[in-house]
Amino acid sequence: MAHHKDGLLTIPASAQIVACGNPSTPAWNDFHHRTFKDLFPSPPSAYDVRQGGIGDCWLLSALISILELPNGPDLIERSMKDVGLGSVVVRLYKGGVPHYVKISKSVVSGLGAHSFVWVKLIEKAAAALHGSSSYENLGKGGVNADKAFGMLLGAQATAILNNADVDDVAFLNTKGEACLMACFANSKPDIKAKIETMVFEDDATLFNHWTNWWTQTRFGNWYANDYSLHRQYKYEHFEEFLKKSGLHAGTRDQILSWAAKNSILPGKRSSGVYSRKQLEVFYAIRNLCLPKGDPSKRDPIVAETKPFGKSIMTKNLGTAGEGIASMGLVRDHCYAVLGVEETHEHGVDLCWIKLHNPHNMNGVKYERGVHASGLKAGKRYLRPVPCAQPRFVLELGDFTKNFETVTHGSTKLIVGEE
Repeated sequence: MAHHKDGLLTIPASAQIVACGNPSTPAWNDFHHRTFKDLFPSPPSAYDVRQGGIGDCWLLSALISILELPNGPDLIERSMKDVGLGSVVVRLYKGGVPHYVKISKSVVSGLGAHSFVWVKLIEKAAAALHGSSSYENLGKGGVNADKAFGMLLGAQATAILNNADVDDVAFLNTKGEACLMACFANSKPDIKAKIETMVFEDDATLFNHWTNWWTQTRFGNWYANDYSLHRQYKYEHFEEFLKKSGLHAGTRDQILSWAAKNSILPGKRSSGVYSRKQLEVFYAIRNLCLPKGDPSKRDPIVAETKPFGKSIMTKNLGTAGEGIASMGLVRDHCYAVLGVEETHEHGVDLCWIKLHNPHNMNGVKYERGVHASGLKAGKRYLRPVPCAQPRFVLELGDFTKNFETVTHGSTKLIVGEE
């Protein structure tokens, strides 16, 4: 692919160039100074991107995910041009329409990405055009990866996981109808009949044991005592709950057999047991990264973490003041999704999601070993801990537990223009 230190943007003769002044900065001592460095001293790389004091992970993670495409570096170079006389033109989009933003070739001291000039100037152009000409507004949140992809690539982005837990309080069956723990909150006879057939295989005795045992209080206890503690329903937790609650053994075993056979609940980390919904997320990401076996046609993908509770927070360690959980993930933060992996460890198949943190640090690694003592003595463990590397893999259960949105963009519009 072509490479030029000044960028490769072609500005159409009919294009209207929008000249923008320097965006305002949060503090009086933040000031712009002219830079004479090359835009692209080398072809752009994901490791060129390093988030600074602005909370614009949504934008920088999208940049990283684009750079991971086979033609990603070329797409980025073709979006910018040093036009001389201390000015740079950056092509961004609004509503799918290209806007050619002319900004001074100057960067802010002590603010923005600690990165190559091209990254700083994309931030600057984005703040000028889309952030009410303010760096502060660029980092205030509320601008998600779908808007970043629209801004950088023009085409509308698509969510494959959007603010929804992959583990359902109601326990969904294979047809998406409420059943089991929440089912009797709905007294419709047809719902109960479906449960008797679906879960208990029309065994009236087992079904009657279940109806006599189930109460709204028991459901409340399960939700309050288990889900709020673990933040994710797991097969082992459900099994323990049923064993301790006095449910008829045959009925309990039938329910657990049904749940396992239909992948209703995920197992604990390292068990290799995943729920149907978790696997749907995994295969959707895999298909986006390897569409029809052709990696050259992959889409850029970004995932955003949930707002973790304070109980699992350590202290603010992120470059823009974000809180970091004890396992190393940053809360309310966007990561570039690079792909998936599947491993086989000690007879178990595990699924992993590859991620890149735009901080260019603050990742997760896994410790593996065997418990030496206590109740778990002799059992293997897989434990996530913080690490300094920005690029890492996250076990699928940890991914679905801690992330709430996955969004992918499209390069069709930008490639079509060229």
